[in-house]
Amino acid sequence: MFDLHLDIISPPKITLINNLGDATNRTKNFYLKGMVSRTSEELEDYYLAAEGKAMIASQQEQVFDVDKVRAEVAWTVKLSTLAVKFLKRIDRPNQELIFKFMTEKVAKHPDPVSLAKKLSGNLGDFYRFRLVDYRIV
Repeated sequence: MFDLHLDIISPPKITLINNLGDATNRTKNFYLKGMVSRTSEELEDYYLAAEGKAMIASQQEQVFDVDKVRAEVAWTVKLSTLAVKFLKRIDRPNQELIFKFMTEKVAKHPDPVSLAKKLSGNLGDFYRFRLVDYRIV
């Protein structure tokens, strides 16, 4: 165990720790460990951010526009010949519904697979999206 010097903790914090301990039946040690842990994480975040800022300022680290990066990592929606034939056979409102879903919801989603159901068997590499009465593979 370690020896804590409570003189470095402000009196209002000591009162808070005592009150929390009394109200929750937890030890003062429990709350002190939490304070130290959070403080050390905040310090680490601060120093990492300061180091990153210095590297950017000295041009040792590149910065990128988030919209350009998003465009580069966006998913691509591709249609097979069968899909195009099918789309030509359905009415215009449903075509638009499918296109809008695939281009605005699926392609722009950070993890589009999470919106789909994985197929099984020999089609295990494929996913299915369900949209109204349509299944999109």
